[in-house]
Amino acid sequence: MAQFSLSDLYGYFRFLRIPIIVFGLLYTLTDTRIGVHAVFEVINFVSPDEHPQYMPTNPAVPETATLKPVGILDLPDSVEQPSGLSVGEDENQLFLVTDQAELFELKGDTLTVASRVLMKNVPLVFRQGTIETVAIGAGKVFVSGDGGTIQVWKKLGVHWHHQKDIVPSGPDAAQVTSLSAMTYDENSQMLHFGTETGVLGAIDTRNGEVSILVLKGANKPERSLRDLEFVGMDIRDGRLFVLTATIPSILEVDLATGWINNLYLIAGNSDPAGLALVNNLALVLQDHEYTEPSPGIKAYQIPSLREGGTGS
Repeated sequence: MAQFSLSDLYGYFRFLRIPIIVFGLLYTLTDTRIGVHAVFEVINFVSPDEHPQYMPTNPAVPETATLKPVGILDLPDSVEQPSGLSVGEDENQLFLVTDQAELFELKGDTLTVASRVLMKNVPLVFRQGTIETVAIGAGKVFVSGDGGTIQVWKKLGVHWHHQKDIVPSGPDAAQVTSLSAMTYDENSQMLHFGTETGVLGAIDTRNGEVSILVLKGANKPERSLRDLEFVGMDIRDGRLFVLTATIPSILEVDLATGWINNLYLIAGNSDPAGLALVNNLALVLQDHEYTEPSPGIKAYQIPSLREGGTGS
């Protein structure tokens, strides 16, 4: 029988220690928030974000009013970098998705975490930014982001279950490469959607068929509505309220005609990320950097919304 001394074992450890250390570092960097923060800080330093900045001096359509926050809802510390927001079928219930592909169910005035589920079971660095929007309807939760495929989830008891995926189909499906805003219409069973490249439309939840909504309004000279980056939406009485990040604002769109009836600029929210309607309030998420404290959810009063009811 071969004999191993302590010096032999030490030699094997010395041989393996570098792979072990490398594996430990990779795991830390790809599956912990601190690690992801470090990775993306390095990426931003080496290759800074050079997305074009659409900041015209005037909005794309005539301004109706500038809205100021009337309140702020603080988010639990466990909710980091929320990217999408929707009011539940119970108005005391909010659903949020995060850049880490998490779905949070929040309840009550204090927004207590009632449940959490991970959308994609992969290391954190590969989940970053893949889930951008959430919508509630028909007892289900719809989430989407990169790729445009919509995951359908349902809560049975205390556990969340992935029901199916809805894949956009039809002649216009090519325009749905990613989704950044969604809301569910109970009457039509359609998911209205927006993209970061200025596309608005709807997806039939029964067969995935895509239809495009053509916006109509007074464009700013040499500025197309397609420049708008849609990051949130909700629906009320045949009107689609769409949050844009290009110029932080909320467009009120008539679904029957595509006309933009109102444009509300929103103050105090430089990088909006999600929208939900409750009564006459618009709840707006704000994006933030990894190392910054969460600014929470800001509430704005929408003049054209009547009192009562949720956004569904």
